[in-house]
Amino acid sequence: MKHIAIISRNFTGGGIEKVTEELINGFISKNNNVTLILFKNDDISNINTKCNIEILSKDGKITKISQIRPYFFANKLKKIFVKNNFDLVLSNLSDFDGMKSIALTNVKNLYTIVHNTQSKRRFKRHQKSGFSILKYFKEYRIRKSFENKNLICVSNGVKDDLLNNIQAKPKAITTIYNPFNQKEILEKSLQKDKNIPQEKYIIHVGRFEIIHKRQDILLKAYKKSNIKEKLVLLGDGEDKEKLINLVKELGIENKIIFAGFQKNPYNWIKNASLFVFSSDYEGFGNVLVESLILNTPVVSTNCKSGPSEILTSKLSNYLVPTGDIEKLSMIINKALKNYPDIKQEYINNFLSSNIIDKYLALIGE
Repeated sequence: MKHIAIISRNFTGGGIEKVTEELINGFISKNNNVTLILFKNDDISNINTKCNIEILSKDGKITKISQIRPYFFANKLKKIFVKNNFDLVLSNLSDFDGMKSIALTNVKNLYTIVHNTQSKRRFKRHQKSGFSILKYFKEYRIRKSFENKNLICVSNGVKDDLLNNIQAKPKAITTIYNPFNQKEILEKSLQKDKNIPQEKYIIHVGRFEIIHKRQDILLKAYKKSNIKEKLVLLGDGEDKEKLINLVKELGIENKIIFAGFQKNPYNWIKNASLFVFSSDYEGFGNVLVESLILNTPVVSTNCKSGPSEILTSKLSNYLVPTGDIEKLSMIINKALKNYPDIKQEYINNFLSSNIIDKYLALIGE
């Protein structure tokens, strides 16, 4: 039996939190002790009751992630590490301040999980600005934060980006895909929801963030495709009003369903004729694997990392260049007419039981 710590900023129900929850369940299912360390207090009702919880800021003073600073939490973390002789420490904090907080503790057996394509995520808003002191400083600081660290990347694309674009020089770096519980996903997909449309529809699931998820490209491609199926947008976010206005400009109000954030998206995905992914960049793309598990055909942009490692073999014919409205509309039509069988072999690489073993193999390295 091993004792494993997992560190996260918060637990608000996003993609990283989903992965963390599955890691916790997977480790516990293999008879290990798990401690979840959170920087701020959040809703932890879904976390496995056998998991130990440590919350660094219980008083509610930390209300925003931007308020977290390295030196404030280093001593609190160190006390937890001294108290518990962890065999493996996994951190979801891949930003400078987060990594600094943990580095100051000198904890051993630490691996940082890198969930995103760093060059895209960090510098998206600076890509057209050319050289600037601010951009140079940010790039330097990110490079330094990964220096001589043990890193786990959630896809080979994330790994390649770190080494080639960020030019990081880690102590060790490996790829371990995100874990998925096939049985649980299939069970949740059977839950009834009266809000799910009875008519045929295609679906997109993701945070409404145009600069990243590119729902604007999706909407334009959807109109161009001229398909009869409605488009369900599952999610919420800061760009919702912009998307509503774009829908009006395109004159497709009667064909778009804004269904909001759904705690259980699996029954929505299962009942869809097609899942469409339109991101400009990703770290992995959890929902692509979830759609395949639910036997829902997938069309995706071939962004920097994730999709091409998930949609393999015949499914790779349904990858589209990022930002290509014409090609996306064409492949949407193609997928609705004819899509290959989604075989179990496409999913096996991502099953929780296999992924957990890869994490446990790190102990002692």
